[in-house]
Amino acid sequence: MARRRRHRRRKGVLGKLLTLILLALAAAVFYLLYQVNILPFKYFVAGALLAALLVVLVGVLTWNIRHKARFLLGTVLWFALVCALTLGGFYLYNTHQAMQALTGVNTEISRVGVYVRSGGEVSSLEDTRDLTYGILSYLDTENTTEALSRIGRRLGGDVKTTLYNNPAQLMDGLMDGEVGAIVLNEAYLELLQETEGYADIRSRLTEVSMENVENTIKRQTAAPGSAASAQEEASQQSQGLDISIPGSSQSAPGAVAHDQVYTVYISGIDNQVETAMVAKSRSDVNILATINLDTNQVLLVSTPRDYFVPLSISNGIPDKLTHAGIYGIDVSMDTLGMLYGLDIAYYVRVNFAGFENIVDALGGITVYSEYEFDSKNILGYHFNQGYNRMNGEQALVFARERFSFAEGDMQRGRNQMEVIYGVLEKIQSMGTDVIGNFNALLRSLTGSFETNIPMNLVTQILQEEANSIDDWSLYSYGVVGTDDNQVPYSMSQAVYVMRPDQASVDYAISLMQKVRRGEIISEQDVAGYHNSGI
Repeated sequence: MARRRRHRRRKGVLGKLLTLILLALAAAVFYLLYQVNILPFKYFVAGALLAALLVVLVGVLTWNIRHKARFLLGTVLWFALVCALTLGGFYLYNTHQAMQALTGVNTEISRVGVYVRSGGEVSSLEDTRDLTYGILSYLDTENTTEALSRIGRRLGGDVKTTLYNNPAQLMDGLMDGEVGAIVLNEAYLELLQETEGYADIRSRLTEVSMENVENTIKRQTAAPGSAASAQEEASQQSQGLDISIPGSSQSAPGAVAHDQVYTVYISGIDNQVETAMVAKSRSDVNILATINLDTNQVLLVSTPRDYFVPLSISNGIPDKLTHAGIYGIDVSMDTLGMLYGLDIAYYVRVNFAGFENIVDALGGITVYSEYEFDSKNILGYHFNQGYNRMNGEQALVFARERFSFAEGDMQRGRNQMEVIYGVLEKIQSMGTDVIGNFNALLRSLTGSFETNIPMNLVTQILQEEANSIDDWSLYSYGVVGTDDNQVPYSMSQAVYVMRPDQASVDYAISLMQKVRRGEIISEQDVAGYHNSGI
């Protein structure tokens, strides 16, 4: 009798082992799913219950090896589940890693180069050892100092420097032979190309060294949660605004906090080089998204790139809004915060050079065009007035076009907002399908997207979208201005700028306040402040 019991126990060992392996694998995968936290709570629980039932079923089928048909069926089911869970775990791990890389970004890279005149005898950094370097006296001093320190270590000693007040004077000093080399943030070359007489400046320079200087993003306005921020929030609440700031702790799957409103700065870099995502650069698209999770409303407010406004670092001297990006994403956020009276906590930064990958990952988007036109680039796409179905390449051409319009950059800004609008509408229309395509979408974002929004808030918004019974309402509005020529803070000569129309700015503020308070706005509201009686 004892031998028979031991024999039965041996018969059940393999089934127990298979069941324990499956249970451990399922627990690991659902832990990863909990960490990724993109699945609404009801689906998470349903999936966990289904997995538990399947583990039990495998245990029952494989418990006794003597029941060969049942054991074989259990083994086949075990193998299928192990394969599915392994693939699922691999998918979830990659998703979690990609989300961590894309979200919560609080550093920027400044590319600071050493340049000499093209065609000369100097061709390497070592050749500049005995030369005097030209540097800027008050612009970009932290990055310049760090770059000079690195250069000095490589050359075995400190380098001699001469100060210049602005990039144009610095470049003239190099070209006139006053200095043998210059140290300059690459972003200022873009700025110089806007200046008369310097459009071909890159062809007149040779880069002999490039330093990637990492900077922590530093806010000039009050940070959420600080004492100064509390005073600001109290002031906003006295105006009837809901300015709830999300906590930093990770929420459980499906735990969506309500009565929260978020303002997100969307910065678009219209650069042909995808790797420019990592560097400070002019921001050619400047959109504030006001998101109300209670009313499912999103308001996009676009500000023209040439808006002539004081930067947060310029001591009241106006500059083009696009130039704020040269000094960092934080300066762009704070400058827009000053313009609209907001404390902007979050940003999303998109490089339009890699934007077509995002659109293609979504399977294309539908974009509204105010005008019928042919693009002036070599691709020569035709766009109809009204709605156009676009792939990634077409959407990128549409977003970049400006020569086809009398309003030029103003219309390009509106078109770029329509492209972003189309992306948001496509994500909304996908519903829970966006979760299935989430990994492909994340891969498309690599190199063309970054944000400081914490991962738990991103997943919270995705859960809200998947859980929502009501559709999201998306609205867009653009402030306007008048043409002018002025000398901006960052430049040495007069260039085209756009003076803000304060009435349109005030109207944008009123629209954002309505969305924040939970009031329902309409297409008529965003049609323009001229329709409002202001």
